[in-house]
Amino acid sequence: LDASGLTASPGAYARAVAKSSAAITELRVTAATPSQVAAALKVSMARVRQLRGERALWAIREGADRWVFPTLQFEVDPRDDGVKTRQIPGLAAVFQALPEDLHPLAVQGFLLTPQPDLVLDDVPVPPLDWLRSGGDVSAVLNMAQASEYAKR
Repeated sequence: LDASGLTASPGAYARAVAKSSAAITELRVTAATPSQVAAALKVSMARVRQLRGERALWAIREGADRWVFPTLQFEVDPRDDGVKTRQIPGLAAVFQALPEDLHPLAVQGFLLTPQPDLVLDDVPVPPLDWLRSGGDVSAVLNMAQASEYAKR
């Protein structure tokens, strides 16, 4: 880019780094601990560790041996007084289809970016909304497997 005269703007770079830093901080600060996930899902801590190991739950490493679970993967079970008590149906398979080393912001971006192939009421929706509405998980899996994320 430099050879073409398209030099980087230090200010633009600083803003991009600050934006990414704030986004990952928000993702981590709002995440649930393993004990919170176990209580919400009504499973044991061992089961939470197993699901994390299987990549059926999305977890972000915090330090050497601590994990947190982004809450956007959970929803309120209508049978349970407004408490987040289940993972959005289909997400376990989606997390397993995405590359294991994918940056948390890339996972979040994939889940929250409207996709032209996922349409509800004539409006493209993000995979997360598609799954939350009961949409077919295979459509999201096809996107995950065909995306640039999977080709890395």
